[in-house]
Amino acid sequence: MSVTALSPDGSGYAYARNVLPPNVQGPVVPSQTLIHVVNIRTALDRVVYNGPLRNVVGWRREGIYLTIPCIEGCGQAGGLWLLNPANGHVQQLISPQPPNPNRAWALVWSGLGGGAAWAIGIDPSNQQLDRLVRHDLNGGPETVWFIRAGGQMSLLGIDAGKPIVAAQSDAKTEIWLVTARDQGHLVW
Repeated sequence: MSVTALSPDGSGYAYARNVLPPNVQGPVVPSQTLIHVVNIRTALDRVVYNGPLRNVVGWRREGIYLTIPCIEGCGQAGGLWLLNPANGHVQQLISPQPPNPNRAWALVWSGLGGGAAWAIGIDPSNQQLDRLVRHDLNGGPETVWFIRAGGQMSLLGIDAGKPIVAAQSDAKTEIWLVTARDQGHLVW
């Protein structure tokens, strides 16, 4: 569970539990996901989603955001859905790319903050995971927000709506607080 899985009022949290197919041995890809919501005060744990493979991206006032995680490659990963924890209704917001067994990386949303969903994207010219992609949750565009060319980037978290990323190359690792489009503060 990440901090973004906390309910907006702090009274509960959401987490995903993947279910493996029965009676299968060896490396196995989960067949479905259960999304749980836990009330922190009472410890009541209830399943609010039982369906295709999903992961929790975060929880905002309008609901719990889900994506398809990268498992066994990223051929069918990505997309963004909004789950209503009260009634289990799921609304698709972003379609995942069509299944492709040769795809090495898909845009998998992994954080919420600042009115946006955030993912690490790939540079199509060199296949490097070197860009932070922002999807405006208020109906705005999907844009490349921050690039550190020549290495691999990962989203570490969100601080006061601002993404924190690690940019790694052969020579060094940098930690950046992304303050605006194409702007960041080097933290470490």
